[in-house]
Amino acid sequence: MSLQRLIEEHVDSVFLNTSHFAETVLRYAGGDRSNATSLTAIVTWHPTDKTEARGQGYVRKADMLVNDSVTITPADAFKVGTIRMEVESVDPPDDGALMVHLIQYEADAKGVRKAGDI
Repeated sequence: MSLQRLIEEHVDSVFLNTSHFAETVLRYAGGDRSNATSLTAIVTWHPTDKTEARGQGYVRKADMLVNDSVTITPADAFKVGTIRMEVESVDPPDDGALMVHLIQYEADAKGVRKAGDI
């Protein structure tokens, strides 16, 4: 058995095990909150950045590793913890897993401390 095949067979039982690395997230198919399903994923957060793309605000990005049997479209949204994020892009399946890149924009509110402020 090849290493690649061994990894593919153990994506769920080893890597996407909530007792070890993974967590449960909600998937909103088509971005619709009434069409929610839960799935197991490994979420890796990027530092929060300030942006002026849509006015003063903050952008949070994360990479999410899921089993390649899950169908994800750019129209989907995810709730990771308490944060709702949109799909920025989806990489092709690799070794039994799928990498989904997520993004969330949060407008700056005057007088309210936000992530990234000291």
